[in-house]
Amino acid sequence: MTTEKSSKVTAVSKPTATRDLTQLQSWGLLVVTGIGKAARYAVAVEGWNER
Repeated sequence: MTTEKSSKVTAVSKPTATRDLTQLQSWGLLVVTGIGKAARYAVAVEGWNER
């Protein structure tokens, strides 16, 4: 998920979406790939994508 998509889905500003995603990453719930505008966030919960 991108910051822009998160912003639209949750109806918050992009800066708020960035803070929220960064907080979830710091808690170990999300992993990030890429930097800046290329950053993509994914669920970091074990087994989440194994279906």
